[in-house]
Amino acid sequence: MMGIGQVVTLKIPASELRTLNLSVEKGVWGAFNTEFYPTYDYLPVWKESTIKKP
Repeated sequence: MMGIGQVVTLKIPASELRTLNLSVEKGVWGAFNTEFYPTYDYLPVWKESTIKKP
Protein backbone atom coordinates (compact mmCIF):
# COMPACT_ATOMS: atom_id res chain seq x y z
CA MET A 1 0.00 0.00 0.00
CA MET A 2 1.08 3.52 -0.66
CA GLY A 3 -0.21 6.79 0.62
CA ILE A 4 -1.63 8.07 3.84
CA GLY A 5 -4.70 6.42 5.23
CA GLN A 6 -6.11 3.78 7.47
CA VAL A 7 -6.86 0.15 6.90
CA VAL A 8 -9.72 -1.56 8.67
CA THR A 9 -10.16 -5.31 8.45
CA LEU A 10 -13.58 -6.73 9.19
CA LYS A 11 -14.85 -10.28 9.08
CA ILE A 12 -18.49 -10.33 8.03
CA PRO A 13 -20.75 -12.67 6.08
CA ALA A 14 -20.75 -12.01 2.33
CA SER A 15 -24.47 -11.26 2.48
CA GLU A 16 -23.75 -8.22 4.68
CA LEU A 17 -21.08 -6.63 2.44
CA ARG A 18 -23.53 -4.39 0.57
CA THR A 19 -25.04 -3.13 3.83
CA LEU A 20 -21.59 -2.34 5.24
CA ASN A 21 -20.51 -0.54 2.06
CA LEU A 22 -23.64 1.64 1.98
CA SER A 23 -23.40 2.50 5.67
CA VAL A 24 -19.78 3.65 5.30
CA GLU A 25 -20.51 5.65 2.13
CA LYS A 26 -23.46 7.43 3.74
CA GLY A 27 -21.92 7.65 7.19
CA VAL A 28 -19.55 9.99 8.95
CA TRP A 29 -16.72 9.84 6.41
CA GLY A 30 -17.89 12.99 4.61
CA ALA A 31 -14.84 14.49 2.90
CA PHE A 32 -12.87 11.24 2.81
CA ASN A 33 -12.72 8.69 0.01
CA THR A 34 -13.44 5.08 0.88
CA GLU A 35 -12.46 1.98 -1.05
CA PHE A 36 -13.51 -1.59 -0.42
CA TYR A 37 -11.47 -4.62 -1.37
CA PRO A 38 -13.52 -7.66 -0.41
CA THR A 39 -11.75 -10.97 -0.10
CA TYR A 40 -12.44 -14.28 1.56
CA ASP A 41 -10.87 -16.57 4.12
CA TYR A 42 -9.12 -19.21 2.03
CA LEU A 43 -7.94 -21.41 4.91
CA PRO A 44 -11.14 -23.51 5.22
CA VAL A 45 -11.21 -24.03 1.44
CA TRP A 46 -7.56 -25.14 1.45
CA LYS A 47 -8.07 -27.50 4.37
CA GLU A 48 -11.02 -29.16 2.68
CA SER A 49 -9.13 -29.55 -0.59
CA THR A 50 -6.19 -31.27 1.10
CA ILE A 51 -8.28 -33.91 2.88
CA LYS A 52 -7.66 -37.24 1.21
CA LYS A 53 -10.91 -38.80 0.11
CA PRO A 54 -11.17 -42.57 -0.41
